[in-house]
Order: sequence, then structure tokens, then C-alpha cells
Amino acid sequence: MIMTSINSVASSSTKTTGYVAKGFSGLVSGMETEEVVQAMTSDIQAKIDKLKQQQQKYTWKQDAYRTIISSLTNFQDKYFSYASPSTNLLSTALYNCSKKIPQGANAGKISVTKTSSSEDAAYQIASVKSLATKARYTGTCGIGGSTVSTGAINFGDRTTNVAAGKSIEITYDDVRYTLTIPESEVTEGFEAKSMESLLTEALRQTYVEGSTTTTLADKLSFTTSGDKLVMKAKYSEDTAAFKISGGDTTALAALGFSVGQAGSASNPIEGASDVNVLQTVPFSVEGKKLTFDLDGLSKTISFDAADSAAIMAEATDTDKRNKMAELINTKLEAAFGTGKIEVSANGDKLAFEVKDSTSILKITSSTTDTTGVNGIFGIEDGTTNRLDRTKTLAELGFTPTVTDASDSSKNIYKITVNGKEFEFKGNDELSSVLNKINNDEEAGVTITYLSSTNKFAITADEYGAMGKVDIADSTTGGNLAETLFGSAAAISAGTTKGTDLEMTVKYNGDTNETTIKRSSNSVSLDGINFNVEGTFGWTGEGETAVRDTTAEGVSFKSSSDTDDTIKVIKQMVEDYNKIIDSVNELISTKSRKSNKRGQAVYEPLTDAQRAEMTSDEIQKWEEKAKEGILFGDSTLTQLASSLRFAFSSKVGDLGFGKDIGITTASSYSGNGKLTIDEAKLKEALTNDPEKVKAMFTASAEEAPNSANSTLAGGFATRVKTLFESYAKTTGSYKGKLVQLAGLQNNATTDDNYIARQQKVLSNKLEYLETLLKTRQDRYQGQFTKLETYISRMNAQSSWLSSAFS
Repeated sequence: MIMTSINSVASSSTKTTGYVAKGFSGLVSGMETEEVVQAMTSDIQAKIDKLKQQQQKYTWKQDAYRTIISSLTNFQDKYFSYASPSTNLLSTALYNCSKKIPQGANAGKISVTKTSSSEDAAYQIASVKSLATKARYTGTCGIGGSTVSTGAINFGDRTTNVAAGKSIEITYDDVRYTLTIPESEVTEGFEAKSMESLLTEALRQTYVEGSTTTTLADKLSFTTSGDKLVMKAKYSEDTAAFKISGGDTTALAALGFSVGQAGSASNPIEGASDVNVLQTVPFSVEGKKLTFDLDGLSKTISFDAADSAAIMAEATDTDKRNKMAELINTKLEAAFGTGKIEVSANGDKLAFEVKDSTSILKITSSTTDTTGVNGIFGIEDGTTNRLDRTKTLAELGFTPTVTDASDSSKNIYKITVNGKEFEFKGNDELSSVLNKINNDEEAGVTITYLSSTNKFAITADEYGAMGKVDIADSTTGGNLAETLFGSAAAISAGTTKGTDLEMTVKYNGDTNETTIKRSSNSVSLDGINFNVEGTFGWTGEGETAVRDTTAEGVSFKSSSDTDDTIKVIKQMVEDYNKIIDSVNELISTKSRKSNKRGQAVYEPLTDAQRAEMTSDEIQKWEEKAKEGILFGDSTLTQLASSLRFAFSSKVGDLGFGKDIGITTASSYSGNGKLTIDEAKLKEALTNDPEKVKAMFTASAEEAPNSANSTLAGGFATRVKTLFESYAKTTGSYKGKLVQLAGLQNNATTDDNYIARQQKVLSNKLEYLETLLKTRQDRYQGQFTKLETYISRMNAQSSWLSSAFS
């Protein structure tokens, strides 16, 4: 028997891939062909592993660079951005530590908001005669009140849609669904078409089981055939069966359907009779419900057969309405208690009156033929005793300036507000009308509806005597303004005019008082910004007020509060030192070495190595492999050097950081880290805040550095410039680190040095992986042929042995 052995080759190979042999795998020869093929292609696999390791190193470098970029940008956002006013080192306001404290018996009526000078105030506020106020008007709305009225209530036979609000049940594809027919008016003579639309809407509102997007309207449809309804499959290829499974018997009969009717895509369900939903029925409140929402408390009253019989037993319609009012009063007292809502007959209507004028009442119904224009009570569902701002001008019944006889939605309503004329259409909702006026700067008012009192409050946008409230309807007609707010005369008479702030100031060395008027209560006067919050020094009000010279004025005492500024600078130093530590750790940490030749012990893992390790082992290995990834990096070394000198170099002619308590480490090992002498910094801020401000905020032109232009300007200016040179992400020129590594989800994500190198490596990797597969397939094919040959030789050997034995 022919045998072969190349075990020596197999044993010398190392499994480095997930390669699996195809065809015969040494079944005849006894060779481990997978290992042999791997050994024969190990040179290519080694190149692949090396490329992947290079890619991993680039990824780790990119992550490290991006961490530094984030540190720099976060530092800039916190200390150099006007979006962070309380910590912005470039803001001159940060270094203004001087405060003015109001003094005297009336000090509580003056609050200082800002001080731009450390000098004592050269004046005192001697008196405040009046505060700046806005012109304002409050008037009762002509719509709404304490009463809600029904429509005319008639007790004769009624023509109603007997299917409205009722339910029918349909089974589709063995799943039973309930369709609720929407309530809507049905036109006599077009009953079938009207119900087709309503049933289609019911299908749209019913989702197919297991779906949140597909409705029964995507599967079934209702159409008409003459005056009959037809239900059929939406698509001819639909194999699901459907049928009428149940529902309200009256509604089904009126629609022409009956329980048990079944259909399919090829066999629609057709109504057995014409649609007959408009039917005449006797007046009855049996089964009807009304829901009353009173100040957020909702109660529902129901009517039964006895209630209906009691009403109809009365002799006249007037008596019937009185009986209905009596029954409802009894039910409402049981629901809300006595004295809350009182119902009375008012002609052919019922009136629901809330006894508390501030109460808000809303009436709805969940039963058919109850509310709505054609309902028993003839009242729109959701009617309230307050102004409904969701309704259109036409619906609210205002008299238009220009009437469109054919379409009320096209009526024109004009109103003038402080000289600005507004024009609206009948289909504009009242809420949009009010919003348009409120958002118009030229109109200059804010209109607010006070639902608790059913009044409108109108306030001028501007403080002072210049603000005004002047609203009127167009001179050519209409009653929009008068109905909502009152007549032009009433508005004029009821408006409280705006007033200016009027105060007197007494300057040092001057025996006379100076009168100052402002349209705002916020005043800026000789380096002090303050709010005036109350009057003093006068008795009486307005023109009749008399100066009270015995009242004590308000003076200002200077003090210095450096705590907030020192806190910001200390936090900045702490964050700056953290950046120094991070950068220096990256460039000074060496990778671990395995031998004297300096080969690294911890290289990125190959796929084969990862397959033989646990996740914990992989994590620990990679932590060590990342060490030294940016050792001696030239870009970060330059950054570290710049960080070392940013605060140690002199600021123009102003001096050094140490002069104001900010010292840079002198030793090389200190890496330029900063320390704060808090006492010295406090002294500098107290005695010369302008110098401290200049040492941080001076521009490059104000504090040049002829030896090194990158160190020109104040500390904040030069650090901002430095950080932008490394981490700038916008504009045509990007920061050095951004050019190297880019940022995630940014225009630089793929436009950076590392991304371009990764692309080159990916192309090489793709080529090598294709080559590896080609070689492995070729070698495996050769081994398969060898196995076949050996198998044949073994067969011949067996035949010969048996033939000559």
C-alpha cells in the first residue's frame, strides 16, 4: 500500500487563520492538509497580521489625539467663550471685583446689578417719585360669561342617523375587529355615499392585528352599488376571507347588512337592502348622557326611560323643558353639590348657569344624537362658558368688516392696534389672530386672555409714558375689537397710562437735587447699573405728590469681592495642569521592551491570538500594548513645550504671571505646571483689577512679544491662540492635531492624515486577503488531487495483493 507522510511539515506550521479546507482533508493520506496549506501561505498571513497591527496602532493613536483635542476644545469653551460668561477669561466683566452696596433706610428699594468703577459713587439717590410702568387695560370679553345655553329643544319626532356612533364587527383573516361608525351629518338622498365615507374612515381608524401602521383600510374597502353598500377586498390577490360577525342590530339593518355574510377577494359582500340610516324616531332622552366639566372636575349624568317618560308626560313644550331642567338640576346637585350649576328653561332653550363667576364649565357627550347642531340639546359638543380660542372668527359670529355672501370663511375682519391695521379672514382661528398681534413689534402690545374671569388683559410692550394701548375696529365696520375687548371709548377710559421712572439725585458738593427720568426701572448712572424697585421721599401720588425732604436718601458704599474671579482662575489653573499632565504622559511613556534589541513585548493582537484569549485577557493585553503609542510624538512634544512657556513669559510691559500670584514651575520635571498664590492674586485684584484684566485679555497688538509672536498678548489671548493652532475644527486651516486625527461626526472625520493612511492600509489588506484565498484554494485543489491519486493507488495495491495471494 502506497503511503506518504509530511507530518514534519504540518507540525512545523502555526495556526494563524480561520482557514478551513475544502474537498478531501487528508482522509486517505493521513496528512493534516489544513495545517499544511496554512504553513505554505504563512508568509502572506504574516503580512496581513502586520497590516492589521499597523491599522490598530493608527486607531489607538487617533483615539489618543482626539482625547487631547477634546481637552483643548472643552477648555476653550469654558474659559474663552462668551457663551460661558461666568468663566470667560476674555470677558472684562470677570475682573470687575468692585461692588456698590446701597446704604440707608431706603436701601432695599435699590438693587445694584453691575459696577464698572472701583471709585466711590459721587452721588446719592435722594428720592424716587414714580416707577416706570406699562400702559395696561383689562376688560370683560363679550363672548362667554356665567351661562351656557342649549339650542332650541323640540319634542316632536326626530330624523336621525341610527347608525352614527354604533359599532359593527368584522372578521378579517380569522381576526375579529370592531368598527365604530363616526358621527356625522348624512344628506337625505345620499345616504349610501355618506355611509361609504364614514365606514371607510372607521376602517382607517382600525389597525390590523400586530401592526402599528397598517389599517383595515389597507385590506378592505366599502363602495356603493346604487343605494346599496358593498364590502370587498382591497386587492384581488388577497387570499384572506372576511365576514360580518356582529354589531348593533339596528345599525346593521340600516346599512343593509346582516350577521354571517361572508366574502373574499373574488366574492364581495353586498348589502341585501338599500341603505336606510336616516329614520324618524320619537323624542327620547333614554340612554343619553351629558358630561359636565366644572373647574377640572368631570361628572356624567345619564337619562333613563323613567326620565324620558316624565318629560313627555307634561302637557306643553314649556312644561316639558321645565321638567327637563328640574331633572338635570337634581342630577347635577347629586354630582357636584348644591349651588354649583343651576339649570333653567329660557324660552325654547335650557340655560346652564355657574353660580361662581370664576368657574369654567364645559359640556360634552359620549352618546349619539345628544350634542351637535342636530342633537337633542342642539349644543355643540365641548361648548364652554368661556371664549374658545380654537374657533374661527366666522364660527364665533363676529360682524365682519367686509362680508362674503357666498363663503363666510372669506369674510374680512379689520382691527387697528396702536395705529397698525390688521386684516384677518373668517377661517382664521382666534388664537392665531391674538398671536399675530402679540408678535408684531409695531403693534407693541401683549394680549392675554384670563379664563378664570373671562377678561382680556392688554399690556403695552414698552415701559414708560411712551407705551400705549389703543385698539379699535375699522372705521368701515365690524365688531371684532368691541366684542373681545370693549368699545374704543371704553378701552380709552379704562386704560391705565404708563409712567416714567422719576427720581432725584444729589451729587456730592451740590446742594440741589437733579431730576432724572427714564422709561425703564433699570438705570445706568456714572458707572453703576441698578434697578429701582420702590418709591420713597414723596407723599401722595402723581401730580399731587409732595416732596418729603426728611426721607433718607440712598448712598453707595464701595467694596471689593474677588472670590468669584479667584475661583475661576483657580479652576482654570487646575484644568490647565491636567492638560499638561495628559500631554506629557503620552510623550514620555515608553512601550514595554522584551529584549536588548528593543522589540516590543505587547504588539496589537492578531485574530488568531485573540481567538485563544478571554475578553479580560484581551483587555489587559491591549492596555499594555497602548502604552508608549505616542512616545516622543513630535506634534505633542511641540504642544508640551508651548504649554510650558504660555504663562511664564512676560506680558508686554505689564509684567509676569508671578506678579499677580500665578507661578510656572521652574524645574524641567515640573513641565510648566502652574501654582496659585491666592493671597497675592487677591491683593492684585483688589488694588489693581485693571492690570490683572490686561494681563489676561490684552491683544497681541497691545502686548507684543518680539522674541516669540506666539507668546504675544495676555495669558488668555495667547492660550486661546495656542489651543486653536492645535484643535481648531472650522475654517480653511485646521489645528495640527485635527489635521492628524480629525474628529468623529465632523467634516474632518475622513479628511485627516490617519484616515488617509488607514485607507492605504485597507487597500493593501484587501489585496493580500484576496491573494491568500487564491493561494489556499490552489493548494487545496492540489492536495485534493493528491488524495484522489493515493486512493486509486491504494485500490490497485489491494487488487494486486489479492490477485497474487
